[in-house]
Amino acid sequence: MFYIKYSCFFTPYNKIVLNLLLSFLLALACLYSPVVSAAPFYAEVAVSQVDVNVSGTNIKLITPKIKLGYIYKPKVMLEVQYVAAGDADKDNTNFKLNSIRALYLKLGSNTDIKLRIFFLLGYAETDLQTTGLSSVADVYGAISWGFVFERSVWTKNNFITFEYNSFYNNDDIGISAINLGYKYAF
Repeated sequence: MFYIKYSCFFTPYNKIVLNLLLSFLLALACLYSPVVSAAPFYAEVAVSQVDVNVSGTNIKLITPKIKLGYIYKPKVMLEVQYVAAGDADKDNTNFKLNSIRALYLKLGSNTDIKLRIFFLLGYAETDLQTTGLSSVADVYGAISWGFVFERSVWTKNNFITFEYNSFYNNDDIGISAINLGYKYAF
């Protein structure tokens, strides 16, 4: 219990009653305040279809994706993404995606709590290697953007997500992805 110093016109009995009343009100406020998680984090696993376009040759790779995020405010989040390796052959050229790493600021809209829309803005690095007629191995880094639709399912901490990312885009190379995932907030 805590004690508050009062001016001299309070009697000792009044001070005890007032301290008990303030303690009760503080405990009542704590009991009926909305529950806020002590660690506002989330994790997501997804299946990602990465679309790589190098000098007019287009290839689609199916890879797993992992995301970890920190919920700063309900509509402002910081997110780290990792897309795992994948490779494919087309037109005598082997495309090998070693990884994609991205850091995003995730901004939400004023939509229903069950269906939410987010805009992603951040930086992504793509480690891509091509061998065959033209051999290229490089890490492509650029400002990246995307959007996310997520729908709450079962409980308020479970979500099904659909996401689009544009990781890199210039005249000769374009790297983007669509993802379908499951997110759990803890």
